[in-house]
Amino acid sequence: MTRQAYDLNTQGFGPGTNGPLVIRRAAPRPVREAPDRRVRGPPSPRARDYVRRRSRINRTGDAALITAIPTTSPQDKKTENLVNHIRDDVSPTALKGSGIDAKVGGVTAALEDQSEYMKGRMPLFIGSVLFLSFLLLLVAFHSPLISLKAGIMNLLSVSAAYGV
Repeated sequence: MTRQAYDLNTQGFGPGTNGPLVIRRAAPRPVREAPDRRVRGPPSPRARDYVRRRSRINRTGDAALITAIPTTSPQDKKTENLVNHIRDDVSPTALKGSGIDAKVGGVTAALEDQSEYMKGRMPLFIGSVLFLSFLLLLVAFHSPLISLKAGIMNLLSVSAAYGV
C-alpha cells in the first residue's frame, strides 16, 4: 500500500514530491521580502532542479520555511548533488554578509546526512567487531593463532561483503 501511494504520488505530481527539501532561514532582524528570493541565490544550472517553492514567514518575521521540490527522485544522485549545492554554494553566496542563517533539512537531506555519518563510522564498527571476536576466541580456545586466523577470515569475509 505504501509503495502504491509512493508510485501514485510520483506519477501525479512528479518524482521530487516524495522527498521535498525544507530550507529553514533564520534572520537576526525581521524581514519583509519573500524568503525564497534570497535563498535562491545566483542563477546556476542546478537552480532549475526546483519544480516549485512554497514560503512561509513566522509572525515576527525573523524565520522562514521554504519548501523546495526537486525534479528528481529522493534516491537519485542528482538530488544528493542538489542538497550539497544548496548547502555549499547557494546559501553561503546568496546570504553572505546578511546575518541570515539557512539550513537544509527534510527527509531526503536527513537520509543523506545519516548515510554520510554511517559511512564515516563503518571502519570503527568493523574494527571493533573484529577485535571483540578475536578476544572472544582467544578466551574460548586459549590459542592466539586460531584467534588470529579467525580474525583474518572475518576481515576477508566482511571485505568481500562490502565489495572490496
